Amino acid sequence: MKSLLLTATTLLLISGAEAREHWGPPPACPQPKVDCCPKPCPPKPCPPKPCAPKPCKPVCKPKPCQPECPPPCDPCCPPVCFERGHETSKCCLPSAVVEPANFDVRCGWDTYFTASFIYWEVMQGGMDLAIPGQATAINPITGVTLSATGKEILTQEQEFKPGFQLGFGWTGGWDGWSFFAEYTWIRGNTHTSATAPAPGIATYAGVNVGQFGVWLPTSWLSDNYINNESTWISSKWKYGLDIVDASVSRPSYIGTRFVLEPFFGLRGLWIRQNLDVEANVLPFTSGGPFAPSREAHYNSHSWAVGPRAGLNGNWHFGYGMRFIGDASASLLFTRYEVHQNVASPDPSALPVRAELEDYNTVRPNLEFSAGFGWGSYFWCRRVHFDVAATYDFSVFWEQNMMRYLADLTGNRTVHLAGAASNMYLQGLTLKTAIEF
Repeated sequence: MKSLLLTATTLLLISGAEAREHWGPPPACPQPKVDCCPKPCPPKPCPPKPCAPKPCKPVCKPKPCQPECPPPCDPCCPPVCFERGHETSKCCLPSAVVEPANFDVRCGWDTYFTASFIYWEVMQGGMDLAIPGQATAINPITGVTLSATGKEILTQEQEFKPGFQLGFGWTGGWDGWSFFAEYTWIRGNTHTSATAPAPGIATYAGVNVGQFGVWLPTSWLSDNYINNESTWISSKWKYGLDIVDASVSRPSYIGTRFVLEPFFGLRGLWIRQNLDVEANVLPFTSGGPFAPSREAHYNSHSWAVGPRAGLNGNWHFGYGMRFIGDASASLLFTRYEVHQNVASPDPSALPVRAELEDYNTVRPNLEFSAGFGWGSYFWCRRVHFDVAATYDFSVFWEQNMMRYLADLTGNRTVHLAGAASNMYLQGLTLKTAIEF
C-alpha cells in the first residue's frame, strides 16, 4: 500500500513539472522583415533667415508724424524692408502678386505733378500735292503734250515740332487705386514749295523738241479748269492738337521687379487743320485769258470724346532704374466741320465751294511708348522724384477730312471717292514727376 502511494505521488510531481513548463510565457513574436530599400528620412526644412532692417545710426527714438513735417528736430528715418514703387524681394513681400505698387511718401498728401517736354512729328496721309510730268510746246494754239517722267511725287513737308504735357495725380485712393489727369499741347506748320523738274529733250515727228517740267496737281485743285498743269506749286499746312486724358489705375507687383498698371478712363481730343495750296497756270492754253495762279483753301475742325484703356509696365533692374513699356487704345465719337474754297481763274469755270457740317462718326486711336526711367525717394521718403525718357507712337484713324472733301468734289474720271487718311504722331518725350 505504501508503495502504491509513493508511485502515485511520483507521477503527480512529474506531470505537474510538465504542466508548469507548458503554462510558461508564450514565445516572443517574430521580428518583421527589414525593407531591403529603406526610405531616407525627409530632411527637416531650414528655418528662414530673418530679414532684419539695419538700425539707424545714430539710434534715436522715432516720433510720430505730425501735421507739419519735418519737426524742428528731425527724428531718425524709420527703417523699411523695401521702398514702395521700386523693386522688392520675396523676403519683404512674399505675396507680391496683388500688392499695390503706388509710391508711398511719409507725412504727405499723396499727390504728384508731372511736366513733359515733347518733340513730336505730326504726319498725315493724303498730303500728296502733285505728280511730275513733262510738256512739249508743239503749237501754242493746239496745246501741250504731257507724259509722266518718273520723278518723285510732291508731298507736303512734315517736321518735328516742340510741345508740352502737364499732369496731376493722386495716389491716396482706397485699395491702392490712383487717379491721373493730363493735358497735351502741340502746334505746328510746314511750308512746301517746288518747281517741276526739267525732263530734257524729246523727239516729235522726227524732230528734237525742247521740253519743260510740269506738275499735275492732285485733287486739292479741282479739275474744272481749261488747263490744270503747273510749273510750280506752293502750300502751307497748319495744325493744332489738344488732348485731355483722365484715368483711374492700380499699379501692382507682378513678382518682385515688374510693376503692371492697368488703367481706364476718358479721352477728349480737339484737332484743327488748315491747308492753303497755290499753283501757277501754264502759258499754253486752248483759248481765253488765263490767271497767273490758282488757289485752294481748306480747313477742318473736329472734337472727339470716348473711353480709353491700357497698360503701363515698369521693369525695375536696380538702383532706381527701370524699363518702360506703355500701350493704350481709345474709341472716340468724333464730329467734323470741313470747308473747301477753290478759286477759279478761268472764265469758263465756276469756283468750287463745299462743306461738311456736323459730320459724325467713330474713330479709333492707338498709342505705344517705350523707354527708360529713374526714380528715388528723398528727405527720409517724404518726397519721390522721377525722370523718364520715352519714344512715343500714336495713330488717329481717318483724320484727313480735307482730302476726303477734295476727292468728293474733284471732277475726275477716277478718284478715291472720299477715302480719308490717318494722322500719325511720333517723337521723344522727356518727363519729370514729383510726389509729396
